[in-house]
Amino acid sequence: EKRTIKLITDDEPECKIDYTLSDKIEGAEIVPVLGIDIQILEPRKIITGKLRAKEEPAHRIDIMSMLGIAEFRRVDPEEFAAPLTHEQKQDLYDVMLTSADMVKNKRMGVGPGKEFYAKLKDYLRRTR
Repeated sequence: EKRTIKLITDDEPECKIDYTLSDKIEGAEIVPVLGIDIQILEPRKIITGKLRAKEEPAHRIDIMSMLGIAEFRRVDPEEFAAPLTHEQKQDLYDVMLTSADMVKNKRMGVGPGKEFYAKLKDYLRRTR
């Protein structure tokens, strides 16, 4: 039941926001967008969904972007990854090792910063 809002301006790339109108779902939060309360999934929930199709470059970029959002929200990397299953931790570790370059050198950083990345990578490596 996913829907998408696309925001477009003349000078910026398109911004897409995926949301659902269904009743409150686990792992979701309400965020006001243009004065409308939109239910969106929190970053970890989005990552776990995208790990199922981690071979696709767009999903890898989205995963790295969600890690950047988790860092922006000041989430501790270990607390962020602790609830993941062993397989999800392995998959996330692999995505991080093979996808960091995909989000570097962008006009705006979309991935996690060096410290968050290093702490999360170290935690995932130790739990493999």
